[in-house]
Amino acid sequence: MKEFRRFEGILPKSALKEYLDEKMKDLDHEERRAPLKST
Repeated sequence: MKEFRRFEGILPKSALKEYLDEKMKDLDHEERRAPLKST
C-alpha cells in the first residue's frame, strides 16, 4: 500500500476514493480470471 501513502497528501478525498475503487475493481477482475481459494 506504498503508493496509497504517496497519493494521500496530493489527492482530494474524492479522487482518492475513486482511485481505490478502480484498484478494487482491478483486483476483483483479476480474482475472477484466476480465482483464489478463499472460503
